[in-house]
Amino acid sequence: MILFLVGNKQDQEERQVTFEEGQRFQESHPIVTAFSEVSAKSNYQLSEVFKQITTQLLEQADELNQSYVMPIEKYQLKST
Repeated sequence: MILFLVGNKQDQEERQVTFEEGQRFQESHPIVTAFSEVSAKSNYQLSEVFKQITTQLLEQADELNQSYVMPIEKYQLKST
């Protein structure tokens, strides 16, 4: 399981939760895989968060020795 804590509205000066509070929360809750701040308005760190999630999913799949992608050969039509 991957649980990311993502703080939105990084671009705003007035915040409900500071970056440090987010980090402390992540550090004190081992189930939370990572913490990052993003801004949908300015597109800050959005791609990076999705890349981190994808990387962790692939690493987890390798660790479990499972493949989440079915080989395409199974679905190719054989010519007769």
